[in-house]
Amino acid sequence: GSTLEISYLQAGDAGSYVCTAINSVGRALASAVLKLTKVITPLRLRVEVSPQFLDVTAPMAASFRCQVLRGGPVKSITWSKLNGDMPGKSRDTGDGTLEIPETNCETNGVYVCTVETESGQEQQAAASLSVSAAAVVVVTPVEAIAVVGSPVCMYARWKLRVDRSNRQQQASPSVPPPL
Repeated sequence: GSTLEISYLQAGDAGSYVCTAINSVGRALASAVLKLTKVITPLRLRVEVSPQFLDVTAPMAASFRCQVLRGGPVKSITWSKLNGDMPGKSRDTGDGTLEIPETNCETNGVYVCTVETESGQEQQAAASLSVSAAAVVVVTPVEAIAVVGSPVCMYARWKLRVDRSNRQQQASPSVPPPL
């Protein structure tokens, strides 16, 4: 005999099934009706984002991966930015990965992965992106002409943008000891 096996029974599998047998003598039909009497609750959805915390220096790239650890089948995985718009160059690869090819102070923030299953379950997981700006050092003068044995002074000042709070810190010019 032949057997019909439905591995993961779903509500849409309910209905009439017909088995047809044909041989040299003739043809026979048999039908059966499948009724679902008890709905088993699917496993509670569990989602994870990695890394959960990412520190980069602008303009480095950043990437997050959203994975379903339990539950499913998955209907959709989408990314959003908490309290803001997604960066213009960001890309959702379709497999749960968010890629940000170039970071800056505006890409700082919390990114949320939302997973929805075929059964209607939804869960979110979040990841934090912290973007720092590199320090900029300016040395003046760029060239110094001096007599051998005499002292020379060159000044350096630096600026550092603090992106997290939209404040700017600036050091005053410092004078190194004469060379």
